[in-house]
Amino acid sequence: MISIRPDAYYVSALDIDARDLVARGYRAVLLDLDSTLQPRGAACLSPEVVSWVQSLKDAGLSVALISNSARERTVEAARVLDVYLVRNAMKPFARGYVRACAALGVPCDRAVMIGDQSYTDVLGAHRIGMDAVLVAPQPGSDPLHTHILRVLDRRAVRGMRAIGSMS
Repeated sequence: MISIRPDAYYVSALDIDARDLVARGYRAVLLDLDSTLQPRGAACLSPEVVSWVQSLKDAGLSVALISNSARERTVEAARVLDVYLVRNAMKPFARGYVRACAALGVPCDRAVMIGDQSYTDVLGAHRIGMDAVLVAPQPGSDPLHTHILRVLDRRAVRGMRAIGSMS
């Protein structure tokens, strides 16, 4: 059975060190947008997020944004971050993950997915043999179905301590 338990759990994506990812053998990072890098529906990315993504690229990692959203703000986020975008990814299905890795020229088992949902981001990554990091969701308003499924997130990380600061 494929697990929704993440390979690591962080308070924020910003707590993840690019050098650590490289040391673990990753060559690429796939990033979720809503509730991972910014609050759901936010119009723009914070300067801290833009800087953090640049630190990933500076460390030699290829980066892609993989989102179930088709909204124009997702396209704008990818433009601002200067990263490859897979929108309408249909996570947890494999297609979006495989497409991102192929575009980056990296085998799926050498990439890591970073997202806020165990039942989309983690499950989808694990379905294709990719590691996945779960981050606590950014504050914001989730749709009703996401609120309900957050119960799975809490179960997935039961017994795990989130790495990072709770500021």
